[in-house]
Amino acid sequence: MGLVSLFAAALAALVLLLWWEKRQAHPFLPLPVFKNAAVTSGLFITGSSFLLANTILVVLPFYLTGLVGIVPLEVGYIMAAYPLILAAAGPFAGALSDRYGSRLFQFLGLCGMGGGSLILTLWLEQLSMLEIVLTLALTGFGMGLVTSPNNSFIMKNVASHYVGTIGGMVALMRNVGMVFGAALGLGFMNGVSFDEKAQAMGAFTSVFGINVAIFVLSIAVFGYGLFLDRKTKGSQKQETNHSV
Repeated sequence: MGLVSLFAAALAALVLLLWWEKRQAHPFLPLPVFKNAAVTSGLFITGSSFLLANTILVVLPFYLTGLVGIVPLEVGYIMAAYPLILAAAGPFAGALSDRYGSRLFQFLGLCGMGGGSLILTLWLEQLSMLEIVLTLALTGFGMGLVTSPNNSFIMKNVASHYVGTIGGMVALMRNVGMVFGAALGLGFMNGVSFDEKAQAMGAFTSVFGINVAIFVLSIAVFGYGLFLDRKTKGSQKQETNHSV
């Protein structure tokens, strides 16, 4: 009940903030920018991608130490697969997206992250250590494909005088995603007894299953944002042709 009350208070505060901002001559938040489907969907993808990644990074060590019985040092080596692949994939994805566009990389990156969560949901108990490393690598690769192209895509659709503000919003959504990912993972792990294997596996399956649902929602937002973006550009093109 306390958690529900906190979410209700947060939602009320958000509504109050938006109401206040609409009435300001120089608002803190550039509300007209959020009518741009590309910007809004891009910010949502920022938050959801960091949520997906952080949930896995928070929860998987519990499985490796609590059920598999691996010592923390070895868990660290296994988990390193994620940041190493992310660091390798990010710069290449950013460079290629500048050349070929961001949309394909956003989609493939989300699919990589969603695929990692799906694997952990369906086959976690059957995975070998090598397969867990590969799953983390897939998640890191997906994150690498998403991050730089998505940031570039957002900024390309923002007027120059809003770049600083939207840059701050990107950082905010990144932190929101990490916080909610950690809260989701730790919330499911709270009170779990690793002596009761069935209960523990149920918790792991549930949290990774929620990740899959968030991935599906992210793809839906991505697709809807793409549709609205193309519709808007098509209307602008028609207006330009009529004016000529």
